[in-house]
Amino acid sequence: MIEIKDLEQQIADILGDLRIPPEFDEWAMDWLKTENHKEADSRDDILKNQQQEYQECLKKIDNLIDMRAGNEITEQQFKDKKSKLVQEKIKLQELLKDTDKRVDDWLERAEEVLIFAKNAKLAFENGNLQRKREILNTLGSNLLLIDRKLRINLENCLLPMKKISLGSGNKKSGFEPLDLPCNKRKNTALGGARPVWLSAIREFRTAIKEHRGYWKFKIVRKWQV
Repeated sequence: MIEIKDLEQQIADILGDLRIPPEFDEWAMDWLKTENHKEADSRDDILKNQQQEYQECLKKIDNLIDMRAGNEITEQQFKDKKSKLVQEKIKLQELLKDTDKRVDDWLERAEEVLIFAKNAKLAFENGNLQRKREILNTLGSNLLLIDRKLRINLENCLLPMKKISLGSGNKKSGFEPLDLPCNKRKNTALGGARPVWLSAIREFRTAIKEHRGYWKFKIVRKWQV
């Protein structure tokens, strides 16, 4: 058996390994916003094409109804063709909904994970039992106790945060601000990161975009730490 205080300390230690340095947090959001602007045009094109396909599908359904009304096709032909078109319509509706939602959500989700990485340890240590359970549930899955040691599979979007956190004491893994006037520093920062930072933030963005299912990190919106 393991005492509760020992288990909680292990959880706090895992959360501590996710804490990102403030300079990375600021740089990461700038980088993500910049990439979002770059991708805006291509996302708009995707939405436009999907909307066009959806409208064409609706026209096909309308034409099919007209053909049946004019006795150009049999009732069975009408049912068969309509069934296929309705399935196509549903598929296109889901694509439109998913694309539109991901455009709106992914930056907000990225911010929530960064907040979690920064503040989860403190929120856990100061939280009640319910909050501690929420944080542990958000942290990952497949929890195991082996020889009184907690093992957990971290959520994919937290793995890059751990890489940054554990490497933040290593100069080669960090970020070197360039010696420039303050009004130029922010723009330069987007291109001034070390390779580890760029690699981690790209992995992070991919994990956010590929996530499916319930989004647990929204719990951070309730925190006051």
